Amino acid sequence: MEGNSPHPLTMISYTTERKNYWPYILRQWIIIAMIYAVCIILMKLFLSDFKNAYYWICAGVSGLGMVRWLDKEWIQDISIDEQAKTITHHYRSPLNGEGEKIHILRDVQLYVKTSTQNGKPAIRSLTLYKQRRRVLVLQTREDGFTPETLEAIRQQLIRLGVQQ
Repeated sequence: MEGNSPHPLTMISYTTERKNYWPYILRQWIIIAMIYAVCIILMKLFLSDFKNAYYWICAGVSGLGMVRWLDKEWIQDISIDEQAKTITHHYRSPLNGEGEKIHILRDVQLYVKTSTQNGKPAIRSLTLYKQRRRVLVLQTREDGFTPETLEAIRQQLIRLGVQQ
């Protein structure tokens, strides 16, 4: 940037705390597999005409759940450009590789979900909507952002005129 600007850095970046998504993906898949295993056990106990096709149906649905988690775009970092009034998120997907999406912060609404942690409110997720369509969701559990990072992103978006 040129020299005499009062704010030489107009791009602010926030990164996720989670560097590897495989433990989260495997944990979610195990939860799905356990639910189907319980269903199979209950059906086997209470249905007299239990068919082996139920095994294959449950295995197929469990496999589809795993593919869903593998196809998800896992957000790596967020960049907010104050001058251009844009928000960019870089993502990685095990099946589709890496990429980025840029959203202009015009006519955008911000929704914040909070919960209570240790007696204090903490942000669980930030959701950006543009023309009643969800364009970006940042979450503590799925994306690995800390509540403090989400609060900093929220403050920056409000400073740029995003409606809450």
